[in-house]
Amino acid sequence: MNRKAVAVVLSISLTLLVFAQAATAERSVLRNPCWSKGGIGIVGDSVYVELRKPYNCLLVDRHEWKGKPLTENQVVWTDGHKILSDKDKFNCDELIVIIFCKKEVRFVNYKTGSVGYYSRTKAFPIEDLGPKFKLNG
Repeated sequence: MNRKAVAVVLSISLTLLVFAQAATAERSVLRNPCWSKGGIGIVGDSVYVELRKPYNCLLVDRHEWKGKPLTENQVVWTDGHKILSDKDKFNCDELIVIIFCKKEVRFVNYKTGSVGYYSRTKAFPIEDLGPKFKLNG
């Protein structure tokens, strides 16, 4: 692994550590609530999170990215043009880290310096995700 890849992995690890600490802290810069409209939340210039889907979903540069089911936690990073992997080359100044949790979606946008979270439970009730069954008639 070259030095740049190690630096990127360390940067992402530190971001995840900050998120983990923020989850237990009462007051934190990462506890900045954001409000969605129609189940869509703005994360960056061309990055939006879809909160009403039964899976983790982003719109990145007008392309939909579909991840794991919403019951599974997932970390995704993008440069605003595509979803990145640890093998991609990218500019750390344009990095956006999105963390999907069951009840909320958190983000850090290094380009704009914005941080926050969107509540999934306020976008729609969790029980509306699956089909509803009628018992006895």
